[in-house]
Amino acid sequence: LTLAGAVIVLALIFVVRPLAGWVALLGSPLEARPRWVVALYGIRGIGSVYYLAYAAGKVEFLDEEPLWAMVGFAILVSTLVHGFTAGIAVDGLSRKEGEQP
Repeated sequence: LTLAGAVIVLALIFVVRPLAGWVALLGSPLEARPRWVVALYGIRGIGSVYYLAYAAGKVEFLDEEPLWAMVGFAILVSTLVHGFTAGIAVDGLSRKEGEQP
């Protein structure tokens, strides 16, 4: 994994994917705050293994190893960060809506 690859992965996880998810949910009945939580914590990660494996089976990449390193890093970061913080985010939404956690 290169530094550039790590930066790309972090930008995809914390900037690109949440913004794209938020925009995609604009027509939903969700208010802004829950929409951000869904956009940030939505499904991701392991599908990247499938898509990269599929693509690698169809075309020959010149340098495939960095792509696999980036996918593995993305899954690791996503699992750790979201695993440690998703409960806090959901509890925060529940408290805001007046529900019991």
